[in-house]
Amino acid sequence: MDQQWPQPTDNATIAVHVKLLTFGADSPSDYSRINFNRVLDRLRSMGCVSVSENPPRFVCPRFVVHPKRCRPAWGELQCHRKIFGFIGVAFASQEPTVDQEEWIASFRQARCPFETALLDSRLVLLDRKPSSMRTSGEQCLYCCTLGGCDGLENGIKDFIKSLFWVLESRRLDTSYLKMDNAVYPKVPGEDKCSLLPVVSKRTLRKRCIGRWKKQIADYTLMTGLASLAMQEYEGAIALLRAAGDSLWLAAALEGYACSAVAAMLGYRSASGSLVRVNTFSEGDFKRANEGQWRPQGRLEDSKCLTNGTPTQLVLDTFVQALANYKKLPFASKLELECAFKAAHLLVELKSSCLLNQFFTHTCCKFLDDDFKQISDEEKGRVCLWMASLYLQCGFWRKHAFYCRLAALFFISDGECQPNSKETYRSVYPLLLKALDGYTRNLGSPVNDEIYYGWPGVQVNTIHEVHVAALRAGYETAAIRHLVFLLQHLYASLEPLHLHQYSGELRLLCNHNPVPVNKPLQIDSAIFLPPVSISNLPRVMSITFKSLSDDYGIETGRKPKSSNIFIYSPFECDSRSEEHLIAQRMAMVEVTLLNPTAIAVQMSNFSLRTDGVPFTVEPNHVTIPANSTLVQQIRGKANEAGSFKTIGYSFQIFGVISVCRVESIPWLSGLASRTTQVLPEIPFLNITVVSENENAHVVQRTIYAGQTVTIGLKFQNTSEREPIMDVRFAVERTMFQGPETLVTLEIQPTGTIDLLGPHELANFRLLVTCHDGVDFAGGTASRSSLLVPDNLHTSANGIPVTHSTVLQVEYTINGQDETRNWFHCRAIRPIELTIQPAVIMQSWTVLAGESWLSRHLAIDLYNATDDDVELHITAERKITVLPGDSCRIPILVQCYQWPMGDNCRLHPPSGIPFEQSELCKAIQAYIMRQINLRWSTFQGREMRTGRVPLPRLLNPPAVCHQFCAPPFLLETSVENCQATQLSSNELCCVANRPVRMGFRFELLENCSIRVTITLHFFMDLQNGLTKDMDEEVIPLGPESCAIVLCPTSKNAYEDFSFMFCCEGPFQARVICNCTYAPVIGNAFQYSPLMLPVLTFQVSNE
Repeated sequence: MDQQWPQPTDNATIAVHVKLLTFGADSPSDYSRINFNRVLDRLRSMGCVSVSENPPRFVCPRFVVHPKRCRPAWGELQCHRKIFGFIGVAFASQEPTVDQEEWIASFRQARCPFETALLDSRLVLLDRKPSSMRTSGEQCLYCCTLGGCDGLENGIKDFIKSLFWVLESRRLDTSYLKMDNAVYPKVPGEDKCSLLPVVSKRTLRKRCIGRWKKQIADYTLMTGLASLAMQEYEGAIALLRAAGDSLWLAAALEGYACSAVAAMLGYRSASGSLVRVNTFSEGDFKRANEGQWRPQGRLEDSKCLTNGTPTQLVLDTFVQALANYKKLPFASKLELECAFKAAHLLVELKSSCLLNQFFTHTCCKFLDDDFKQISDEEKGRVCLWMASLYLQCGFWRKHAFYCRLAALFFISDGECQPNSKETYRSVYPLLLKALDGYTRNLGSPVNDEIYYGWPGVQVNTIHEVHVAALRAGYETAAIRHLVFLLQHLYASLEPLHLHQYSGELRLLCNHNPVPVNKPLQIDSAIFLPPVSISNLPRVMSITFKSLSDDYGIETGRKPKSSNIFIYSPFECDSRSEEHLIAQRMAMVEVTLLNPTAIAVQMSNFSLRTDGVPFTVEPNHVTIPANSTLVQQIRGKANEAGSFKTIGYSFQIFGVISVCRVESIPWLSGLASRTTQVLPEIPFLNITVVSENENAHVVQRTIYAGQTVTIGLKFQNTSEREPIMDVRFAVERTMFQGPETLVTLEIQPTGTIDLLGPHELANFRLLVTCHDGVDFAGGTASRSSLLVPDNLHTSANGIPVTHSTVLQVEYTINGQDETRNWFHCRAIRPIELTIQPAVIMQSWTVLAGESWLSRHLAIDLYNATDDDVELHITAERKITVLPGDSCRIPILVQCYQWPMGDNCRLHPPSGIPFEQSELCKAIQAYIMRQINLRWSTFQGREMRTGRVPLPRLLNPPAVCHQFCAPPFLLETSVENCQATQLSSNELCCVANRPVRMGFRFELLENCSIRVTITLHFFMDLQNGLTKDMDEEVIPLGPESCAIVLCPTSKNAYEDFSFMFCCEGPFQARVICNCTYAPVIGNAFQYSPLMLPVLTFQVSNE
């Protein structure tokens, strides 16, 4: 794409058309096209051709490939636009069947359109052997090979000199001055669009002479006499201004300014400071054309061209030429080229701010959508010219803006096949150049976190480059641009755009991972650097564990025999560096940071190492939005030695990214860290005797109250080396929760001094699950536990998992050169899930068979999926269906106190009863009387256990009801007869006295105070009672008090009463007892639960 803008020196050049000759309608081959460009480069590198030594004169040929861009139709107005020379280039080797005469005929046919202005022509025939050359009337240049053709430049120089002499003769021709009725030169369409009024013959002659003098001045400038051409232009300007010929006057003014610039030899102005100016907003293109441009400041008069012409005068001359061009709408293209010639002068003078003002008032009007005199393709070329000039002035942002605008015009042009692949391939380099203007080129550092410019504009520009590459057929480049956008500008993207761009990237990759870590060459001029994704996600740290979480190793001398086992550190000269073992699985801990607002999925993370290769298992991880994740990845080193981590790679969004840690600031220290890999050493393999012996974690599910045995096997995997000093233990041997107690024990206990190659040792892990109350009746002590008390309980039917580890340590005599001892540690996690089998839902205390016993009514629930058989006693069994409940009554004898050895237990004094030793003794006495067990079959396996009763005596104050005084009590009733239903149901006659007697016998040497009261009521059979004390007439005292002591151990009291009416009566004996010790506070027993007596009262 031609980016060369019109320059003032173009007026001093001779246009020579160079064309590649082909036969037929076939397009030229790649060989012909490439070598034609080489020929064109050699011609353009010739520069000026010397035609005279005294005085020195030079002519400058301008070799053009697209003659239409020279606008030859305006050749009469500006002679440098005429095609004076023609050069045809042909490659005979591409058409072996075509002879020389046919090439000459094709050459003549190609130059026919330019015959009217053509002065001379040449045919350059390449790859033609000298033996086949024949003479011809045409001027031909023969070359066997392009590289070995030394006479090509000389032949072309002779050709240029022949053009010079013809133009020199035209410069010296003044015959137009002697003509009476000279025909003045015209341009096409001048008669139709001319604004010249009807003038006199004298004015018409001035016009004619002025135009001829203007052409003579063009020839003078083209033949190397710039200063003389300025004089000729001055004469033409005077005549044309007097004749009012605006078009030719504008051309003469332009020629004068270009002659002055062409006469400049080596002038360069001092570079001044740059001043920021704003880019055009919408509507500025139209407003820019409202008035004539006037510079806001003037150039210093001291800045003159080498011929003494002030630069301000030259600039004013350009402005006058533009003003005259502006009067003629059909000359808008000439006006545009004249404006760029003036802009080139401003660039040479380093007048950046004046250049911006100049473009605003002269050139921007051509870019308006309403300006239809030039096509969109030409508008794109104008934008490209403006971008190039802005780039020379240092206006990077304006350069980027006009590059993007030029791409837009080229794409929208109808003549450029819109939306075609070739169109986008032509604009793709322009959009790449625009990235430099926004300080976000493709060579930005990986860790560049400082943003310059406008992120929103940068995002749009990079996405435009991505779309252009995609439509141009550069899919690999489009993927790379989208990766670059996500890597460097993720912080400026909204979550919606992040989802959109990441989704586009996955679709482009089409499930085939694309590497982006190598340079990509699109064509000979476009080279894309590699891209590394180090921000999505960010790898903050990479740490190697000492093998893995379940295995550790330290090196040092042989440990002393007095070393403390497991719970103390090793007493050896261990080194602090990390150790891995060859061919042994290790754990890599990677800290990943996702700084975006969307979740990121990463897979196939691997390490790049220098030294021993380190392979990583396939992995996949999802990192939540705006979060940090620590991921553990398993891998292993293949051989012994050492390595350094120099980078890492992973797959994300369908692309494969490779990052070097030395280019990432937060990981740069990782490149200097060395990881040692030890040779293979014997390994103690720990397996569990179960259905899945390869399971890493010892997992068991047991029922509450059950005891299970887990078999363990320790085996030396080495074929030659023994393992010594094998020591093992469970880290936490007891778990205590509110209602769960689990104990673990290894049998047999001890150590293994020597385990030979492939030798096997068997052990058992005994796991016992209790409820919160031990078999002795007391609550399990928590002072010696290794875990806190806030564990969950399984009393609600929810399984609870307790975790601990089995830790094994052993020593190995190393076989490396250092002869070190290796102290190894193996860890096997243990997970015990406690599943309740029978759950106690509720319980209540009821009266027993006598006042010395109580009934415990317990509601039990079957939480298993099988039938459960409850063993109350050896003879009593109850079967409970799955998910069903039942109530079990248990007769419990009361605890008599003080009595026997328990007399030494003093009454609670100063502390609550729940915390006293008496309460604990009562609990133990009660629990010894309860032995509920369950059994069930799962397949062929029978499981049995003890029913956990952790909440049976909760709160402990309930134990107070099971405490009874140490005496014997007998009750007798006179004047009543027992019924056949029960001994507690009596018959009596109304209005007849009834006597009830109580006999006490103290069993211990203590003092007991007893108070007896009778209460009569009627059971209404609906849970309510009715007081009947008014229907009973006492015949003596209503209550009595008895004191039993060592001196008076026996006592008797009776009550007499009479029923007034017939009916059922219930009598409850309320017996309150108080223990009065010699020292300490009195102890109040719970009221004795004497059986309720029922009296059936009748009149007979």
